[in-house]
Amino acid sequence: MNSMSNGFLYTLGFGWALTECCLLAVAGSFVPLLVFTLGFFVVFAVLGCLNLSDAATNKVGSIVAGVLALVLVFFTALTFAHGSIGIGLLKLLFAIVFVAGAVVAFTTKPSASAHH
Repeated sequence: MNSMSNGFLYTLGFGWALTECCLLAVAGSFVPLLVFTLGFFVVFAVLGCLNLSDAATNKVGSIVAGVLALVLVFFTALTFAHGSIGIGLLKLLFAIVFVAGAVVAFTTKPSASAHH
């Protein structure tokens, strides 16, 4: 969870998800934006404010990576459903990168010399 590349990937993923939620809110559906805001606060409260062990923090980070990847795949499917093939293919490429990042987050074992 304390990898710089993972942090960058999470930042991009949350930015993409926020953008999609804002676009849905502009279209008249505020529920995704409210769910995103609630989820964002919960995730960062758990990861940044609660005094959890490194193992628990890494586990929560891996779960968040998986959920974020699924949400981004869902937003990509919505793009295809609305008939935007070109943008959908670009989003699909980036969604695959996030799914791969989530798989890596679940499969890597934290090293004993991880920095705090």
